[in-house]
Amino acid sequence: MATIKDIQTKNTMLFLSNYTDELIGYTKEEILRKRTRRYKSGRTTTSPINSSGDGARSLQKVTTEDGYDMLGNDYLEDVDEGTQSSKATLSEILRWVKQKPVKPTTGRLTPKSQKSLARLIQKSLVFNGIHRTAFLTDLVENSYDKLTGIEESVADDVVDSMEDILEDAGLTKKGEKYVLDIKRWK
Repeated sequence: MATIKDIQTKNTMLFLSNYTDELIGYTKEEILRKRTRRYKSGRTTTSPINSSGDGARSLQKVTTEDGYDMLGNDYLEDVDEGTQSSKATLSEILRWVKQKPVKPTTGRLTPKSQKSLARLIQKSLVFNGIHRTAFLTDLVENSYDKLTGIEESVADDVVDSMEDILEDAGLTKKGEKYVLDIKRWK
């Protein structure tokens, strides 16, 4: 016998799939947008979160049991929420310094000075963590209005599945009405 769990959700899933695609697009825009950050040292910098390019490339939609999720680098979540302390290997930070690229305030960065800078950044991450930006939190909160209309998709799914549920319950469609098929119950 069909139950409420048997309702097909193709319209709802399509809606959620499109919503997740839009959310990924908005997230990439936010990652690429230049933003000003101020550090405890007094230094101010204006650059996108995605300077190295890894953040935007890591974003993907994955199917779950009840819809879709957006996955990306753990680092993006750390930048969004901030951290008390953070650990990264020297090689990861050195790669980031080269990819970003980090520009010195005086002189020029040599391979030796890049490694020294990476050590300083590594030490700062351990003691100061990552400053919170809330770019993902704000994005999700601001995108809730995009969920307007999902009720129509859910209603369409219920209507599409209702005929099967009624027939499994022993009713037969006669014109525009459903009648109890007594022969089926004998």
